[in-house]
Amino acid sequence: MTQRVRTYVDVLMYVSSGGTETPKAIIMPDGRVYEVKSTSTREKTPDGMAMTVQIGDRTTKIYKDSTGWNGARWYVMMRQT
Repeated sequence: MTQRVRTYVDVLMYVSSGGTETPKAIIMPDGRVYEVKSTSTREKTPDGMAMTVQIGDRTTKIYKDSTGWNGARWYVMMRQT
């Protein structure tokens, strides 16, 4: 059975003078780097926010967890078998 697990990632982010965050790249824990081509939606979640991003031919979501002791952290939901 396949489960989805929260995987914290590094995100290279452009932050405008108005405070709008636009992700430019996602860096996985194993060092793989994925360029974010575009961002289509932004939504609030109970823990922070979610963004729908385009990476290559795929559309996926990245999440911002704002509830941590050390400040906000970004994560993706990864499949785990």
